[in-house]
Amino acid sequence: MGRLDLFRSGIEEDIDLVAVGPLQRKDPPAVRQGEDDHSEHVILVLAPENELRARHFLQEFDQSHGSSSYGTIVPMANSVVIDASAVIAVVTNEVHKPALIRLTEGAELLSPSSLPVEVGNAFSAMFKQRRISLAEAKAAVQEYKRIAIRLTAVDLEKALDLSHQLNIYAYDAYLIACGLQHRSPLLTVDGGLRDAARRVGVEVLEVGP
Repeated sequence: MGRLDLFRSGIEEDIDLVAVGPLQRKDPPAVRQGEDDHSEHVILVLAPENELRARHFLQEFDQSHGSSSYGTIVPMANSVVIDASAVIAVVTNEVHKPALIRLTEGAELLSPSSLPVEVGNAFSAMFKQRRISLAEAKAAVQEYKRIAIRLTAVDLEKALDLSHQLNIYAYDAYLIACGLQHRSPLLTVDGGLRDAARRVGVEVLEVGP
């Protein structure tokens, strides 16, 4: 193959990226050892518990393409589900900012796709409380845009179940559903959300001073 292609597979729900392309001279010697320039380099990024399925995928790839591939399986970074309260605390330099940054170092940040809406709602509430000016809010939004957060879809029916079970708003249910779906801890400075998440077994990261 002369270029890098995305290869969709039956295990794509467990793998963030499947890249297929020729081995490059810049690849480490351990990668290139015993392979020629026509070998395929398959890169899988996935949760550690899916490694066995990924190995099976690599075998199937070789059989279907008649190639000799070198598979690189790269574990996903630890992930943390972050909510709007934590985002606002960081971008407006609230007291919890240092602790929030420390708790997310080296982690992939996840959030439901509703996060931008919630961030906007938070700023509008701060306007009503006269806690922030429009210029300050716009500057904070620029800081928010610099934070790498992967927005994910959540199971709406699961979220409705959680909303009914825990007597919480849908936005909070989305965050808890996201934590359950990705088996990731939740980072929030919202006490009510923290307590609800713990009731269904979602780990909550403690935010100290």
